[in-house]
Amino acid sequence: MLLRREILSALGAIPAASVLGPGALYAQAAAKLPRRVLGRTGFPVVPYALGGIGMGAAGTDGTFQALWSGPVERPVRLRVAPTRSIYPLVAPYLPQSLLGWSGRDRLGIRVIRMPPTVSQIAYHHATDIDSEKQIDATKLASLCNIAAERAKDGIRANLPGYLDLQRFILAEIINSMQITHRTIVTVLMECEGKPESVDSLALARVQLEGLYNFCLMLEKPSFVDDYLKDAWKKQYIAVLLQTVETKALPRFDEYSRALAPRFLEDGRLLYGITEAERMTIDYEQLGTPLPPGMNPQRLSRFPTPGTAIQKVAPGDRRRMLERLHPEYVELSSFAHALPHSSLLKGLLDPRSLHRKLFSDSQAKHTGIKDVRERAFVVSLLSIAQCAAEVVEHRPDDINLIAGVTEAWKVFSEDSLLGKTIWEIRTRKLLGIIV
Repeated sequence: MLLRREILSALGAIPAASVLGPGALYAQAAAKLPRRVLGRTGFPVVPYALGGIGMGAAGTDGTFQALWSGPVERPVRLRVAPTRSIYPLVAPYLPQSLLGWSGRDRLGIRVIRMPPTVSQIAYHHATDIDSEKQIDATKLASLCNIAAERAKDGIRANLPGYLDLQRFILAEIINSMQITHRTIVTVLMECEGKPESVDSLALARVQLEGLYNFCLMLEKPSFVDDYLKDAWKKQYIAVLLQTVETKALPRFDEYSRALAPRFLEDGRLLYGITEAERMTIDYEQLGTPLPPGMNPQRLSRFPTPGTAIQKVAPGDRRRMLERLHPEYVELSSFAHALPHSSLLKGLLDPRSLHRKLFSDSQAKHTGIKDVRERAFVVSLLSIAQCAAEVVEHRPDDINLIAGVTEAWKVFSEDSLLGKTIWEIRTRKLLGIIV
């Protein structure tokens, strides 16, 4: 019987050929590989026959789908015929779930999953909302704030399975989203009808991302730890970069040698980051050798929304996040300066050539519907849904349920997106039968 490390060795899922020991299967495979990929470079040994390391699955056409992983950050999708690879050597020893699009992570090999299609995530409305009804923005904001405050109180009081620091972080996420909403309102009020108002949609994207983060952390407490550790790692790397760049500048000495290290060390201890994990970052970023006998210990990267969906258990929450993902992707246009952002700004800018293609009424309507209402609704909906998600962990909190229900009554009746999320997730979450 082959050992797990021998299968991984053959698949090239180790940082270097000597880390875990070559093994018999590796020797068989290595004979068929170009010798230049077997050098001790410190980089992943990548079998060309598999086209990458670590992540892959067999396709229905008999080819092996591989995705480059490990220290290489940019994914490269490759297709290799198994008859010309070492795939036949390892296939008998792989779990059958790996040989399809199961999405499971087995033996360090992750199956590639395509994003859900429109036909898979669309909610089919049987009834419409009253499109002529005006949303009372002040009332809706007040209801969402009440729900948010009650959710924060509930989190701080008790959230089964979560430690004090983890509960603090969850409450702070909602608090941060409330602050961002106030920023959105300020931008919309100061820049109403102006191209500058379009940037409020980039902030609406931040709100949706907050909802994704919050939902993932409610899946299990360890995701809160990943959230904190990933943030610490980013700060640590930023300090390393500044320290290297300014080592010849005396005015940075106090910060680089005393203030920043002390701040980061306090965070490392608070978040439970080991010395080996810190030294691994030094090894990867600066080339500082690890002590003899120490293997790299890498911190988990906190996932972005698209990846986070795959980590959420199947069910209503996941369906909701899948449905919201196209909204997130579109709103990302305004954070990444994509054409939609430029066109919308041009439509609201009297000096732009785009503006001359539309009447004043068309420009005004776009400013109201596509900018003001969208930013406002997406922002508050994200906050209200965070509060609703807490109900699942505090089903006996009557005040919380009442506050969330009042806020969602408005969304379910006056917003088509709100009605969609209400039917997919929130109505059942609150136990409301209609």
